[in-house]
Amino acid sequence: MYTTVANDFILVERKILYNDSLNCREKIALIILLDTDNGNISYEHLAQKMGVTKPTAITTIKSLKEKGLLKCNLKQNRKENGRTITNQYFVTI
Repeated sequence: MYTTVANDFILVERKILYNDSLNCREKIALIILLDTDNGNISYEHLAQKMGVTKPTAITTIKSLKEKGLLKCNLKQNRKENGRTITNQYFVTI
């Protein structure tokens, strides 16, 4: 899907970059999710990295799931060692 290069760059497949069915927010979200450790990220953290509000990040994730480009392992309200466990996302493009 992508390759990390020297920890400063990632290579993104053209399937994401030039996909006309994706808007800019969706492309950025996919790139961030691909560069996230094991696909684990909170809506708040994703929103921060995207430079958008949390509701916008949620809407973007919902849209990607509806388009079949993202699967989610929901872990809402679960805690482990006192910490909330975030959802885990799998890019399926």
